[in-house]
Amino acid sequence: MLVLDDEESIRSLLEEGLSLHGLRVTCAASSDEAAQLAVKENFDVLLCDLNLGGMGGIGSGRAAAANVIKASGANKPLVIFMTGELAATMEGGNGFEGSAFLQKPFRIADVLNLLRESLAVVPTVKS
Repeated sequence: MLVLDDEESIRSLLEEGLSLHGLRVTCAASSDEAAQLAVKENFDVLLCDLNLGGMGGIGSGRAAAANVIKASGANKPLVIFMTGELAATMEGGNGFEGSAFLQKPFRIADVLNLLRESLAVVPTVKS
């Protein structure tokens, strides 16, 4: 999982919290850094702040996510946008098929539940 957020506290919270649950988390503070990581490594999920400071304000996360997806090549990650704005107003027409929104502030349990829903895996049926 790749976390893209300009706030160090959010990156640290997600890295520590999700790692404790067995997830491999890599963090980036900028769009360029995230794209460079995506070129070198495959990520299943991109957790991306929707409002990246210094990149043009609200919606700048969409441009950053597009940059990361382009750098990812054939392995396109699922995009989950994190936002302190009202998430319900952000969902329509976001241009990222299958993406989801995570309302800030959130708990690690909220992230894990959204990941389970978004990456639903069909359970193995025992005979």
